[in-house]
Amino acid sequence: MERLARLSDPDVLLGDNTKFESGGGVGFDWERFLILAVACHTFYWLVHVVSLASSSTYRHLTGSDRSTWCAYIASIVHGTAICCWSFPVVLNNWSTLSTMTHFDVMVPSMHKVFYLFSGYTLHDLVIVVAYMDGKPDDGLYIFHHLLTIAIWWYLITVDSFFGLGCCMCCVEFTQPFLSLRWLLYEHKLQDTILYKLNALVIFVGWWVLRIFMLVGFMGTVVVAHTLASGIASHEAPIVAAWACGAVLQLVWGAKLTMGFLRVVFPGTFKKKKKARAKSQ
Repeated sequence: MERLARLSDPDVLLGDNTKFESGGGVGFDWERFLILAVACHTFYWLVHVVSLASSSTYRHLTGSDRSTWCAYIASIVHGTAICCWSFPVVLNNWSTLSTMTHFDVMVPSMHKVFYLFSGYTLHDLVIVVAYMDGKPDDGLYIFHHLLTIAIWWYLITVDSFFGLGCCMCCVEFTQPFLSLRWLLYEHKLQDTILYKLNALVIFVGWWVLRIFMLVGFMGTVVVAHTLASGIASHEAPIVAAWACGAVLQLVWGAKLTMGFLRVVFPGTFKKKKKARAKSQ
């Protein structure tokens, strides 16, 4: 009962690590992480129940597409919540974040965001694994999700790199629009101006936040920190994780850019069809 009371306390679930540490906790609060993951997964199933009762489009989808529908609506809520919490913190600490040249930047009020992000990622990882269908990106998504959880665990455990964490949270701005794109397509709205405007927001958001900020700006921070003091042993994992994440953003950014051009200029940048193997 005492444990349930602790986890039902808003200051524990949506605060920093103060109460966790005052109770003898050290590093990452795994109970908080798991309860938030369960909460996200519960919302996912709630979307399923509501959609099944209210949407004829949903009722005609396959099991896999129903899962995608629910996951994307959950991701819209998640991305919106992360941005609503993160952007005010970034604006309040703009002078510190915009001029940082080292990793050890502490930003207040970000613990709740990191825990929610990690809990949501675990929930989404379960869905990705459950509905793997052999697509080339399946492995990349699993790697991305595991990497994301590892980053949040490490940031909170070592109580550092919060500047990088803020950048990672801000890039979630694109996620609701990515999810909305799929929902618009399922409702056969891909030829509407709304679909094209949504594609434009994704394209601009991806390049500004994920490429210029997360890859470009954080790349300058990595270089400046390395030249000034080198990379300590406890910093090496986060630099390696950032580098892996940067590569993923560039790979997906290239695909997204081609997709955007296909939406804006229909019939121009067509996908290459795979040649069938010749029978011998």
